Amino acid sequence: MARGALSSDHLRGTFLTALGVIILSPDALFIRLIETDRWTLISCRTLLVALALAAFLAVHHGRSAPLQFRAAGAVAFAAAGIHAASTILFICSITLTTVANTLLIISAAPLVAAVLSRIFLKEILPPRTWIASLFTVGGVAVIFVGSLGGGSLIGDLCALVAMFGGAGLFVLFRHASTSTVASAMALGSLLAGVATFPFASPLAISAQDASLLIVLGLLILPLAIVLIMIGPRYLPAPEVSLITLLETLLGPFWVWLVLSELPAGETLVGGALILLTVAVHWLL
Repeated sequence: MARGALSSDHLRGTFLTALGVIILSPDALFIRLIETDRWTLISCRTLLVALALAAFLAVHHGRSAPLQFRAAGAVAFAAAGIHAASTILFICSITLTTVANTLLIISAAPLVAAVLSRIFLKEILPPRTWIASLFTVGGVAVIFVGSLGGGSLIGDLCALVAMFGGAGLFVLFRHASTSTVASAMALGSLLAGVATFPFASPLAISAQDASLLIVLGLLILPLAIVLIMIGPRYLPAPEVSLITLLETLLGPFWVWLVLSELPAGETLVGGALILLTVAVHWLL
């Protein structure tokens, strides 16, 4: 019975995580389809996500929901600041370089998180992790070489910093509860929305952009975040990391399918190196 329960939990975790990643995968396409200016997009998107996650906490915890922010502690507040900065940089990257460049660079976050865990948490890393990190750095370097002179280097740099932010979140959330993660994500989204609001023009948003933002901010992103947060309850971290690589593959696919955006040759080579390295590392 124990084995059956374990198998059932594993399937549940795999399904929920994969579903969350699939729901999240059109995020970059929505960002490209929304025609409003960058700061309005960031502010409205993040404020809507903050509202939806706050509603999730309210439904999940009832009257004690406000206490979740206080109970989350310093870790949640630190994570909120990192999440706010990473979100802003991620959206800037999507608008300044190709979607493939952004998502492939960010896919290196799990391996970088492992290295950060060694530095800050003194965790012992096997040699394969150090070797995989070197290959990942090589893949990112190849992508950057392809951007030199192409006008997308700033977007790649934004993705690189956002990737380090995501890796930092992996470390901070290592032993955090779902409520702590949700609180940090909600607060971080609120911070990003408030920080960019002075530069935004929400009254100038078209009806089409408003519809896309509502679907993205109130439905797609919150639902995906909640599902991906629940998945690790039933799956080990390496399997979660492997499943999240689906977004790296599906995100550029949706953009290619709708907008015919093709990644550069260097992006394909560097991206293949990163994805293969991360996949082989976690499988080992």
